[in-house]
Amino acid sequence: FTFTIIAKEVINIDDILEKHADILKNAEIFVVDDKIENRMFLVGLLFKWNMKPTTFNEEQEALQYLKLCNEFKVGIINIDMGGTPLAQKIKQITPDIPLIAISSSEKEEGNELFDYYIVKPIDQFKLFTYLISCIFNKQK
Repeated sequence: FTFTIIAKEVINIDDILEKHADILKNAEIFVVDDKIENRMFLVGLLFKWNMKPTTFNEEQEALQYLKLCNEFKVGIINIDMGGTPLAQKIKQITPDIPLIAISSSEKEEGNELFDYYIVKPIDQFKLFTYLISCIFNKQK
């Protein structure tokens, strides 16, 4: 008598972070989200991953800052608050910046401005790998 168990591999994000710490360390990142809970959650993750986040709760504030400071490696935008038009404006200011969309709904048309798309609740491993990819590809 035999049987087989099929299980998902458990991935320890701390082990992966340790291997890729230099890619994310001190990377400047911005987050645009109108909900303070979302910003706090993302900032907590980004600090844990040794990044330097700057948050904005409205589009105009983010755009004004981006016009003055162009040191960001990547941006995260909540597209539920009208993020696609914001992404268009950001790409006019900094065309090469990678952008990650977060949303409470499935991917919609018109989001080709984003390098990656995450549906809430945010999968930490997915976000982590997307950030590494964005920053690593931008360094090339």
